This record gives sequence, C-alpha cells and structure tokens, in this order.
Amino acid sequence: GLCTSILLSRYGIPSLLVERHASTSIYPRAAGVSTRSMELFRQWGLDERVRAAGFELEDGYAPVSLTLAQPELARLPIGFPQIEEVVAVSQVTPCACPQDALEPLLLEHARSYAEAQIAFGAELTTLQQDGEAVTATITDRTTGDITLVRAHYVVAADGVHSRIRQQLGIAQRLRNSRNG
Repeated sequence: GLCTSILLSRYGIPSLLVERHASTSIYPRAAGVSTRSMELFRQWGLDERVRAAGFELEDGYAPVSLTLAQPELARLPIGFPQIEEVVAVSQVTPCACPQDALEPLLLEHARSYAEAQIAFGAELTTLQQDGEAVTATITDRTTGDITLVRAHYVVAADGVHSRIRQQLGIAQRLRNSRNG
C-alpha cells in the first residue's frame, strides 16, 4: 500500500491509503527485499536508508535448525539470485530489511507528498462499483464512524486474507510447488 501511494504521488495522482492497523507493522516479518524493490527504492532515494535499516545478505541461503538453541542442520535457498548474477543486470543488490524497519521509512517518504493521504485505524468494509466510479465504505476502527469515498480505482493491497478480494469474488490462486 505504501509503495503504491508513493508511485501514484510521483505521477501527481492523489490517493487515499486505508490501513486497518493503528500504525506501521511492529513485527519483523517479510525481511527479504528483492533487487527490483531495491531498484525502486534507489529511484526514490531510499535505497541507502533501507540498507542501513536492514542488513546485507551474505549469500542466498538460510540456516535450518530445530530450535534457535540447536546447531544448524542445513542451509536452504531463500529464492534470491547470487550476488554475481544480480550485479550483472542491476546497480543494486537485494538486502534484508524487516517490515517493522522498512514501513516507517516508506511512510515518512509517502507523507512527503501532498498527493498522499494516509488513514491508520480505518478499514475499507464494502466496495461497490458503478459505470463511473467505485464507492468505498471506510469505517474508523476506534469510533465506528463511517465515511463514503468515491474513487476512480481501488488497489486492494490488503494481503492474502483480503476481505475485499473475497467480497469481489476474486479467487486466490494457490501455486503447486511441483508445478510452479
């Protein structure tokens, strides 16, 4: 959502980002930042800050053990190409920057644009489309106040358990690991 807000703002397109949580993530999940994401962050002038907030990937493998206190049993690929492969096609390399460190950087950058409006603690509860636009019902999670918003488009960046995707009848495509 924050990246979409930034991209739209860079093109002068106003947007409203609705986030049901009270603030950015407090959990250090989703740490992998791909080469393509780092290329975007470089265009936005954020790549060095993202790298400083995270850590470099020594290689494309993650340790596997039964518990954090037990010895490493194996190393499995995490899905990033080797650094030598990346530098052959890009000026930036992937890194690891957990969501709780990355999102505040993106939020600060998004808020630097007049076009970006960001509403935390609000939830898009219903969506209706007609021939001209979309009407979104937004509920304040603290007060229960309801706001109707008319928009040309809606981007549902609300994750794998997307209420909006389900409401619109858009099925989730599950990948079969054997068939890609």
